[in-house]
Amino acid sequence: MSSYGEKYESRQNATRDSELTNGKGSNRDRSTSSDTSSSHQTGGRKRQQGAIDNIDADIDVDDGEIKNEENEEGEEQPNKSEEKTAAMEHQLGLIRFDVVYNDSSDESMRRLTELKNIFQKQLPKMPKEYIARLVYDRNHSSLAIVKANGHVVGGITFRLFEHREFAEIVFCAVSSSEQVKGYGSYLMNHLKDYITANTMARHFLTYADNYAIGYFQKQGFTKEITLDKRLWMGYIKDYEGGTLMQCSMVPKVEYQKVKEILNKQREAIIEKIRAKTRSQIVYPGLTCFKENPELKEIDPFSIPGIYLMTLEANVDENKYPTLESFVEDTRKIFVNCKNYNGEGTRYWRCAVSLEKFFDDKIKEWKARSSK
Repeated sequence: MSSYGEKYESRQNATRDSELTNGKGSNRDRSTSSDTSSSHQTGGRKRQQGAIDNIDADIDVDDGEIKNEENEEGEEQPNKSEEKTAAMEHQLGLIRFDVVYNDSSDESMRRLTELKNIFQKQLPKMPKEYIARLVYDRNHSSLAIVKANGHVVGGITFRLFEHREFAEIVFCAVSSSEQVKGYGSYLMNHLKDYITANTMARHFLTYADNYAIGYFQKQGFTKEITLDKRLWMGYIKDYEGGTLMQCSMVPKVEYQKVKEILNKQREAIIEKIRAKTRSQIVYPGLTCFKENPELKEIDPFSIPGIYLMTLEANVDENKYPTLESFVEDTRKIFVNCKNYNGEGTRYWRCAVSLEKFFDDKIKEWKARSSK
């Protein structure tokens, strides 16, 4: 097991043993046990309470307007420049991603408190005491976005059920002053890569409200739950009015580079389409109007490629001295139709069928003439 898995396993031993011994229980029972399952956790929280209160007083919470992930008409789609902002800032070292949990250290407690303040500000419908209890709970971890100046501007709090191969996303929010930079998508992709690389979990489960459904769908979550119900039922927290959503991760995919992968796949598909069709070819248009601005109309039968009526008129006027001249003129119809329409299209198939029919009739006529 990886180092992260080992650390997380040591913090979950008491809870895991209880789950395996007692089986499924109500969410209320598990929530209570997570607060009182071990004396050193409870005592640790009591000892830290004074420090937490002091940290709360020092941290400045963003007072900006709360922005939802979804607008009135549906999902808000960031443009490409916004999506690149987070990745660029990460490369330049302007932001970093830290996994923090309650290990009693001053640095971790400060990070968790900043994150708790953001969740309480951005999730006003969620009880503040409930948010605080879960963020500080030792069974939960958080992936925080930390600016170069050391301030947390967003993050995700999750609980890992590694032996059941899934993690529950509890809270997810970005400070309102830092939104529309692509932080939300980049944060989720970073969490996917981190969980895939360091644990055996391959699924995320979360309850999303109506405002968050669009965001989670954009991150690959679906309302169709395929994970065995026996693995998660009774283990994750239920929220009234929320929609349960699932995301299954592919181990070989590096999610922070998923857009690059999709762009390469798109280019490969377009290249194959170009090899099989002529849809990308732009043919020169009529130049007569440009050459003669006073020209208002032209004879459509004078346009190259329009032969059918011309062919009929030429036959009526006996303009074809030989069969070969007639066949050559007729084949231009089929050639032009296939040139101006992509291979496999309805018109291309019609031209092929008509050409075969024409060839068969010519063979029959030549066979009768030779007798």
